[in-house]
Amino acid sequence: MAKKGISPLIAVVLLVVFTVGVSVIISSWLSQYAKQTTRRAGSGTERAVECAKALVQITGASDSGVFVANIGASDVNVTMIKVYYANGSLACYGTPTDGQLKIGEEKYFGYNIIGCTTPVSNIGKVEVSTNCGFGDSYEY
Repeated sequence: MAKKGISPLIAVVLLVVFTVGVSVIISSWLSQYAKQTTRRAGSGTERAVECAKALVQITGASDSGVFVANIGASDVNVTMIKVYYANGSLACYGTPTDGQLKIGEEKYFGYNIIGCTTPVSNIGKVEVSTNCGFGDSYEY
């Protein structure tokens, strides 16, 4: 008695079904991957465009605080203020509680709100950072 295998027609059908199944799985995965990648790239692009329009300027500073103006075309948040002594060492730094600056707005940030004991003597430089990165610096 000779051993018999599956018929060639059934073998072809099984290979086609297997190939189609694998293709559907790969296609579904690629579709989801492309959607996620596009969504992430889109949100990063939007932030980059907004940050390109954001610009702050320190308009004045004293031993007790700093005036910061939003001179850009986008709202911005002041996220960090650093105060340095004249010798270059860091006097104090911190995040202001209400750092939002609307377009065209100027705001005073007292050093006491970031943890400095005011007045701060012998100041050499003040730096302001925003949610878009470095903002401006003011040297005495």
